[in-house]
Amino acid sequence: MTVETLKDNGLIGTSEAERLSGVPGQTLRRWANAGKLSHLRTATGRYFFYHEEVEKINFLLTPKMFEAFHEKQSSLVI
Repeated sequence: MTVETLKDNGLIGTSEAERLSGVPGQTLRRWANAGKLSHLRTATGRYFFYHEEVEKINFLLTPKMFEAFHEKQSSLVI
């Protein structure tokens, strides 16, 4: 599968996911490995994330949601 094919299927690379969500790539990969963020990983180890899920991160990390998340010390489930 080529990168173009992945993008045609609604997947974006880590750099674009960082830009859209405002979340560092390392954190996105950690969430992916923990099963909190759907992703696809290529044979070469590159991560690709679903564009729709990355857009949800902005909504979930609004100031009020961010406060509630840290007050309860719960995990973020997307």
